[in-house]
Amino acid sequence: MAVTRGRPSLREVRITSGKTRVPGRTAFLRYPTTAVERLLLTITIVSLPLQDHLPTVAGFSVLYLMFVVLACYVVCERLRALARTWLHPVFLTAYAMLAWAVIMEFTQPNRSFSQIFSFAQMFAGAIFVAAICRDRQALRWGIYGYVIVGLWMSVLLFLTSFGALQGASAAEFDEASQLRAQAFADSPLHANLNGMAFIAAQGTVVALTLALFAKSLLQRNLLLGIALFCLIATFLPMSRSGVLAVGVSCAAVMVAYGFNFRAVAVAAVLGASVVLWVPEAVFSRLTFSTEVREGEMESRAHVYTAAVRHLPEYVLTGVGVGNFWGPWGMHSAYAGKTYVVGAHNCFIQATIYWGLAGLLALIVLVCQAYRCLPKGCGQDVLALCLYGIAVSLLFLSFVMHNLNTKEFSLGLGMLVGSRLWIWPQGIVQSAEFDRGAPTRF
Repeated sequence: MAVTRGRPSLREVRITSGKTRVPGRTAFLRYPTTAVERLLLTITIVSLPLQDHLPTVAGFSVLYLMFVVLACYVVCERLRALARTWLHPVFLTAYAMLAWAVIMEFTQPNRSFSQIFSFAQMFAGAIFVAAICRDRQALRWGIYGYVIVGLWMSVLLFLTSFGALQGASAAEFDEASQLRAQAFADSPLHANLNGMAFIAAQGTVVALTLALFAKSLLQRNLLLGIALFCLIATFLPMSRSGVLAVGVSCAAVMVAYGFNFRAVAVAAVLGASVVLWVPEAVFSRLTFSTEVREGEMESRAHVYTAAVRHLPEYVLTGVGVGNFWGPWGMHSAYAGKTYVVGAHNCFIQATIYWGLAGLLALIVLVCQAYRCLPKGCGQDVLALCLYGIAVSLLFLSFVMHNLNTKEFSLGLGMLVGSRLWIWPQGIVQSAEFDRGAPTRF
């Protein structure tokens, strides 16, 4: 349906007022997206890695300002769509979680609300993304954004580290860690290497899904080539979480798609490419051990064992955000030499902050987000791409402790938006939308 300027046509009034029923669907308000909205969503996704590296404007990152622009557009142009979005069950759960966090923070010494405020901003960003992602075209543009950002991040990883790693060798974890630091010492993006690997991993799973549904041999080969390139790049930062994220996400997509000849052939090509092209030194760091060497335990194993050691101190009511990053944390096993180390797990971190009630709220939030995925997502390319993104974000929550990352804003917003606007019944009606038929509203 074309979007006209000025006064809407009678057909548009009927559709947007909910009076016209589409066969097999429940009538509800629809606001087809414009090219401006789709471009805003795509640019926001593509600029993900740049938030910590481009110069700030009045102290705000470029990505933060993109969310501000997106929010201003929604408030000014799509207020009725926003009204439908912000009361979705996912966000109602988020409000309850934030309220409990504020209450518990007031009960703790050394209280701090800065991270809770950042957590609230993450949910606000998701609300505005959901208000933008109102039809298949918007979702498709967002998915292409993940391919673009994964591809250019992979190019950077190859240019920065592949040559240095290709001819190097490492016999154990510590040697591989030193090699990793040397390989990325001159990188133009001094970012979190785990985050760089995760961006390449998301590009891999989305490109792989698009390749499975490609209509022509040329498209399939091009997308499969992008998936392979991003997959190899995911290994280059030597990030265990990144490698596991891409493995789990791709496996989940393959299972949902169904193991036919094409899927098996693609999986074989991916596996062979990893063996042939990933530098051998990378595999030396892809290990995990709780063994104490020279009086120290591996950092990730250390924080996980610390969670068990301090469990009686925080499990009921938590210790609060300010107290964890302050006195309590500095006198705990999470204390480093000059700072406190996070739990590297969102669920553990929420429990440390706000106790069992905080953990329960986060679990309910994740379950509500999972319910946004339509049934039969393996039959539809956009639904399966969204499923792969959701799986990668769920895995990310198990290996990082930042509850306020913009990756969550984008993923959660796209999940809620698709459930509200694209698959309101929670079921993929037909795969015909991306097999040559025009987009329907």
